[in-house]
Amino acid sequence: MTLKYIRKYYLLLSALVVSVLFVISYFKAFSDNYESDIRHFNEHFIKKERELERVLASRSKEFSDKELIDGWQEFEPSEGINIHIYRNDSLKYWNTNQLPVMRFADIHFPSEGIVHLQNGWYYAQIKELNGYTVVGSFLIRHDFAYENNDLSNEFYGELHLPFKANINIAEDQGLAIHNEAGDYLFSVIPAEVQEMDYYTSVFLKLLLLFALIVWIRLASRVRSSMKSAFKWGIPPLIVILRIISLYFDWFRFMDGTVGFDPSIYGSDQWFPNLFGFLLNIAVLVYFINELSAFFKDKNYLAAKRFAFIPVFILSIGGYEVFIFLVKGLIDNSSIEMEIGEIFSLSILSICTVACLGVYFYSYFQLLFRLFRFAVVNGFRPSRLAAYIVLLSSFFAFYQINYGAELLS
Repeated sequence: MTLKYIRKYYLLLSALVVSVLFVISYFKAFSDNYESDIRHFNEHFIKKERELERVLASRSKEFSDKELIDGWQEFEPSEGINIHIYRNDSLKYWNTNQLPVMRFADIHFPSEGIVHLQNGWYYAQIKELNGYTVVGSFLIRHDFAYENNDLSNEFYGELHLPFKANINIAEDQGLAIHNEAGDYLFSVIPAEVQEMDYYTSVFLKLLLLFALIVWIRLASRVRSSMKSAFKWGIPPLIVILRIISLYFDWFRFMDGTVGFDPSIYGSDQWFPNLFGFLLNIAVLVYFINELSAFFKDKNYLAAKRFAFIPVFILSIGGYEVFIFLVKGLIDNSSIEMEIGEIFSLSILSICTVACLGVYFYSYFQLLFRLFRFAVVNGFRPSRLAAYIVLLSSFFAFYQINYGAELLS
């Protein structure tokens, strides 16, 4: 019995499940509750602190005064552990050039605890051994004066945080971080404006698009199960709702994510971003499929005969729309260089090409249905041929003199 209901209402269940999943994912992505992330960050920090202590303790006792420098030169510590050895305030050995430190000790380095250098925040420990000062450290967060494609102020490695944040040593600010002994070290201060990471942004866009497509598919199923002639009012209603959503910007709550970034794709109010582009295609495909279903329906013969000639004449516009969509991917971009990213980013590329392919397939399915209806219902082939020649001539004239999409 349960399986029977699942089969009957699977579209409704799918629409509800995907919609709920989107709502949960959306609020999780935009949540300002950082406690869980900070707890994991502190755990990874303590793990890194133990690793640093183990390296300093195990290696320092293995070498005598004479062999200390040579011993550290042979040592290959864990990734991210920096070693600097001083004698009489003079730097004698270092295993990395990452830290911008002087050849002589100063007030900034060597020092213990949280250290702020020119390129980032570090945690350091010092071990005195036979006149040598051995300093072990690891990077917590980059802190460059400016950022570009190669320099980014992010938390490093295992200490990565899924949100933008900075470091402050004031205990009364932000989210406190402690060492293994429970002593306060520094605070993590989340940025006021958070940028969603790329993969989460793409996932939300696809989830929202898939949810809307399932709801549209459900509307088609409801229409097909209705007996009244009013069922053919559902397809125009879906189109009207899409127009209203564009006019009132219903999806502005997704601003700032990849699919809603006009620098990737955006031409005007009708195609404001890549998500709008894909959703418009989905609605067009739905409307074309419903039009095909109308001419396939065994009822309403008089209405279909009346509508055939106008629909057949206007069907040439379907190919014009396809040209417009393809050309729009190349030309209609706020930042022209960014439009190429659609085809260099695999997920966006697959979605874009797939939607165009589905539209093209639906369009030719409609043409096939129209020709089949004409043949079955006694339209003379000579008249159809005349319409085709007339439409083709008009289309060629328009393209050459006004459109020119095929020639550009």
